[in-house]
Formats: sequence, C-alpha cells, structure tokens
Amino acid sequence: MSLFAVAPPTRAATTLLPLLALPAFACAKLSWIRAAPHTTELAARWVREHVDPRDKVLLTSQLDLPLWREREGLVFWGEPIEDRFFLVWSRYQARLAGGPGPGPRFRLHWFPLAGANVLQEIVRDPDLYVRAQEGDWAVAEVFAENRVHPAGTRLREALLSQGERVARISPDAREDATDQPFGVQDETSVTPPHFLARLLQARGVGPVIEIFRLKAASR
Repeated sequence: MSLFAVAPPTRAATTLLPLLALPAFACAKLSWIRAAPHTTELAARWVREHVDPRDKVLLTSQLDLPLWREREGLVFWGEPIEDRFFLVWSRYQARLAGGPGPGPRFRLHWFPLAGANVLQEIVRDPDLYVRAQEGDWAVAEVFAENRVHPAGTRLREALLSQGERVARISPDAREDATDQPFGVQDETSVTPPHFLARLLQARGVGPVIEIFRLKAASR
C-alpha cells in the first residue's frame, strides 16, 4: 500500500461538508463586503462627481467623507476636531503640516448643533433651521431608531420637505431594504435585521446615506 494513498471519506465527513458550506460562504462574503467601498466612500465619490467645490455641503454629525476640505470646515461645532476620534479622515487632514493634498477642496460643514437651545429650535422649526445654514447640498445619515433626541428625525424631515433627494446610498443590494447601518458589529440599542440574511445580500458596509440638493447649485 502506498504511503501517499488517500483514505475514502467517512460517512461523518460526507455529512458535515454540506453543513459547513453556508458558514464558509458567509465568512467569504463578509470578507468580500468589508473589502468593498464603504458607503461614506461612495457618498464622497458622488459628491466629487456631481458637486461644485464652491457649493456648501452640510453633513449630519456622525458623517465624515473622505474628501479634501477647505480649512474652515475642519471645525466641529465650533471646536477643533483633533479629539473627535470618530472623524478619522478630517482629523488626519487637520494634522497635516502642509495642509490638504492635491485636488479640489470642498466646502464641507457639519450641521451646527452646539448651544443650549439649538436642539429645541430644530424640533420647533426644522425648516427654518435648515434654511439658516444656507447650504447648497446636504449629506445625511438616515438611521433614526436609536436617536436620544427627536431633533435628528425632525432635521431629516426638513431635508425631505425642502430638498430634492438625489441619491440614496445603502450597504444593501436593494437600497430601500432597511435604514439600519451595517458595520463591523450590529447596532445593539435596537433590534437589528437578521445578520446572516442581511449579510448574504449585502454589497458593502456603512450607514445608509441620503444626499439632498437644497437649492439651485453651481452646476
């Protein structure tokens, strides 16, 4: 008998192979979607292709797009952003000794939420608040179920009523599947969609993002 002969598979091994196929495929799919462009990258690509750098673009508080910014936009609610750990791309830009790199610099600003009465003002009259920011475009995260204050929901309602929604960017294959973000871990403050079912149809990771034209833009 040859030392290199391969024994035939046992009945147990034959039974287990089909059971391992789905977990193996799920692991491969998870690796694939995490290597795909993040939804913030896709939103940045849309802005780069459709928005004139002279236009003012407003962002909701948790969003940070990988685009070069004008220096005046490297401020978060009136304060330097160096200690805002979740604003990875903007913190990187702020720390560059020579300033932003080559290419267009966009006028990106976060919706201002600092101040004792700002949230109450948004709830009372969100349309007035949005108009006061004098933005040409808005890029907003959609998910609202875990918000601790109704101002965020009221702000999106104002964007939907005042602006023209020109893009919706989702990690799901079907853009209207859910408003839930899909990331490195499930949202734990609310009940998330079934992870495996969502994973099998997902095309990327990140929050669901909507882009609005607020008024006649430069192009």
